[in-house]
Amino acid sequence: MAMGIHPKDLDRKEIKKKVQQALKVSDYDMKRASVELVELCLRDHAFLLGLTEPFLRGIIGHSLKSAMENSSNEDQQDDIPEEAPTKLDVENMGNATGLGADIVKTVLGEGGHQFGTKDRTRSTLGKKTKASDGHVDALKQIADQQRKNKD
Repeated sequence: MAMGIHPKDLDRKEIKKKVQQALKVSDYDMKRASVELVELCLRDHAFLLGLTEPFLRGIIGHSLKSAMENSSNEDQQDDIPEEAPTKLDVENMGNATGLGADIVKTVLGEGGHQFGTKDRTRSTLGKKTKASDGHVDALKQIADQQRKNKD
């Protein structure tokens, strides 16, 4: 049996007024205003209901969907092996690309992680900003200094 929602409990003007008051009390600081409103919601459940009423269908729908997924996951628990696989099947990876494949190849020692692409240069990327050019130059200087220190 559904509980009745009384129009007086959901007076939008009153809710808006209380939100404005929370902003004024907090000197329009969003974080402090949020704290004020949470405290008000905990004290005044009619305000909480009025504030959240436009979102109730979505909240309820999300809760129902989550509950249904959890119940179907519980039914499938028997299908999940108890032990994790001990060997990674990399032979069937083929020529997989992307971040995941790069991580697997790096972990297996089949390559190193590369930032960007090999053919990526300033001329192929177009005009760069001074900050970006300066960053590239600084990295080159660090690399040159490291090479000199090794020798």
